[in-house]
Amino acid sequence: MAGGDIGSIIDTLVYNAVSSYYTGLIKVPDADIYIVGDMVGAGADLTLYSFACDSLGNIGAAPIDSLVLEDAGSPSGMRSIIHISGDVFACAFNASAQVVVKTFTCDTSGNLGAAAIDTINLGAISANISFMPDLKHVQSDIYVVSYTYNAGVGGEYRGQISTIRINSDGTIDEPVLSTLTYMAAFGIKPNLLKVTNNHFLHIAGETTPAIWGKLRQINITDAGILSQIASDLGFDNVTYDGGTVHRVSGDVYVIFYKGGPSDTFGMMITVTANFVDTPTPIDSWEYYSAALDWPRGIEISKNQAGNGKIYAVMSGIDGAVANQLRTFNILNNGTITEAALDTQQVNARYANGPDIIHGVGEMYIISARSGAAFDKGTVYSVDIEAAISSKGGLNPGLVLELV
Repeated sequence: MAGGDIGSIIDTLVYNAVSSYYTGLIKVPDADIYIVGDMVGAGADLTLYSFACDSLGNIGAAPIDSLVLEDAGSPSGMRSIIHISGDVFACAFNASAQVVVKTFTCDTSGNLGAAAIDTINLGAISANISFMPDLKHVQSDIYVVSYTYNAGVGGEYRGQISTIRINSDGTIDEPVLSTLTYMAAFGIKPNLLKVTNNHFLHIAGETTPAIWGKLRQINITDAGILSQIASDLGFDNVTYDGGTVHRVSGDVYVIFYKGGPSDTFGMMITVTANFVDTPTPIDSWEYYSAALDWPRGIEISKNQAGNGKIYAVMSGIDGAVANQLRTFNILNNGTITEAALDTQQVNARYANGPDIIHGVGEMYIISARSGAAFDKGTVYSVDIEAAISSKGGLNPGLVLELV
């Protein structure tokens, strides 16, 4: 196999055969244990499941444990799960009435705590169940969450960012440290990327005047105080529908996203160090024209020549029409090898609301809302070949990428 080659699906586990929505994954450090979060059943219960997967990609026959975090009709899936310390994790989601961050435990055997440790309410939820928050680590015990907030008439979909303090034991300090409204009228489906301890990139759909994709530069002080740089970049002017942003090298970044009307794109951009200039586009390409859901990308390795990186992108696509998992070679100067290095069918029909994280070596874990009726929460294991010996992408829920 060459760098970017995708093997066959190794193993699968249907952890929820009742219903599923948007999924999120994290690996438990120092263990062959993973956690997947999902919205489950007619009651729309936000539920975490733990499961085992060994280094060869063999997944346990059933989930190890489960924990219902919200049983009053959670109107969202689970996109953000991060590790705090030891057995403590945190997640952000839309509860029945509030956007919340909750903490919980999972040990290295996959045993989930009996209940959440702590909860902080950030504001009233919007009406759309797919407008899910994104939670990332800043530094020390400071964390940042971007979310869609219902501020009342004229601000039902306000784009807002807050910083909070989560202690190593899972307790969450109140009130929030700082709050920034980046779009008073409309801000949806955010994704945050840590550039330094004090600099984050932020992408979201904003009303300008349609739902356009926009990249913003966010400053966070050592004390957690938020501010934004006035210069930003609109990178989709049709209908932005979610994506992820990644650092390629130096000032070069890539955004994988679903734009309008149902196309999936890669966008190369330049963002200068310390956010001193307005971000500028380099190039873009459309890699699929009939996506059903927004993509999730992950770095696999540097490429064989050492002048770029290989990325895997998992997209919500009907498997009867096209393969859902693809790999791409992106050069450090922003040049795109537009043809996919390889593709793989993950499910014979649908694999929507996906997430993808690195497991062990060249093995990766994918979660998705799968099946012909979108009704099965499923996890998959698959091998993706690294081009050089530094195998495996960096999981954003665990560490900061070093370039």
